[in-house]
Amino acid sequence: MSMSDMAERMMVNLKTVQRMEKGDPAVGIGIAATALWVLGLHRRLGDLVAPESDRVALQEDIKNLPRDFRKSKKQTDKFDF
Repeated sequence: MSMSDMAERMMVNLKTVQRMEKGDPAVGIGIAATALWVLGLHRRLGDLVAPESDRVALQEDIKNLPRDFRKSKKQTDKFDF
């Protein structure tokens, strides 16, 4: 399918499809969802928003975890009943 056919089926401008293919982050999720629908891949939309499929974010989360959680001492309040 040509880019112009894709744009026509998505009811968007050709430049929008070109920006989406280049990975422009300003292209909205609705445009991406429409592209998946046009291509018959709309069932994969859940994969785009599933946190467990975002490897970069998961690696950042792991990197930000405390190195050794056993070193942190609990502060006890002597007036805690």
